[in-house]
Amino acid sequence: MDMKQQLSSAKDICLTVDLWSSRDIRSFMGIIGYFVVKFTLHSVMLVFHRFHGSHTAKKIYN
Repeated sequence: MDMKQQLSSAKDICLTVDLWSSRDIRSFMGIIGYFVVKFTLHSVMLVFHRFHGSHTAKKIYN
């Protein structure tokens, strides 16, 4: 089942956002969605990309 099919079967979804830096000072941002279907917890990676600049609220929002 692909991600769109999984998400369409979910009634609600919880999102988590995480930012971190690697040892060589490259920053990344990930957004993961969590949802329950038929009493089973599922998770999908929605976004994962390089994050440039300071980890300020304005930059994260944009």
